[in-house]
Amino acid sequence: MKLLNKLLLTLSLVLLFGYVKAEECLIVNNENVEIPCNLYEQLNNYYSTNFLSFMTSYEYDQIKNSDLSQIETITLTDTNPLLDGNVYNPNGTYFQTSYKELRITRNGDFINANLRWIQNPQVRSYDVFGIRFLGPHIVGTPLFREYYTIGNTTYSSSSYSRKDATNGFGISVKLPVYNELESDLTFTYSGSGTIYASYQHAKTNVTLATSKKYTIAQGGYGNVLLFDNNVQIKYDNMTGVSIQG
Repeated sequence: MKLLNKLLLTLSLVLLFGYVKAEECLIVNNENVEIPCNLYEQLNNYYSTNFLSFMTSYEYDQIKNSDLSQIETITLTDTNPLLDGNVYNPNGTYFQTSYKELRITRNGDFINANLRWIQNPQVRSYDVFGIRFLGPHIVGTPLFREYYTIGNTTYSSSSYSRKDATNGFGISVKLPVYNELESDLTFTYSGSGTIYASYQHAKTNVTLATSKKYTIAQGGYGNVLLFDNNVQIKYDNMTGVSIQG
């Protein structure tokens, strides 16, 4: 049975990544990053399959030599009783509504914030993915990817507009018309304190300029995105998450 399970796993990885180097048991992802099969299985406990499929060599370098036992996932910091179908896992490691799931993972000084749609959204306008720092600061440039599926193939897009602030940043992204949507936001940081993440979905059509009418501030949506008064009503006010850095 164990052999059968390994064969099925290898087949599924071939379909997702393209091929597996069987002689070394290396998985080669879409960015030509080679991942040992046993390490891939461990990382998949913390990172989404799409992230591992499109992970760059830079991102892989940040996590491949880390102590996986020290990886931390998010702590729920806010609840919104107006959202139906809120779900919390037993360990409190993510926040989920009936439509989407938001989680954050810290691996040393490497952060991965992930938003996965459980049900496909009806409105496809400019959503905003925001990060706020209370103590830490970003090092380098964040990487953002939007995943979507056409037929049986998953694609990745890095088309977005970033707005920077001294205490964080926001990403405006136009949702594609395809299905099985997921977003990844990764970056490294320095310093200690709290890192907040918020994903806000546009409930109606908005322009790119409108989506950027916010400041990064405590008390904003998800404790990150403080939209202008006339813009707040256009977004869904999903609960945010935070983690200690």
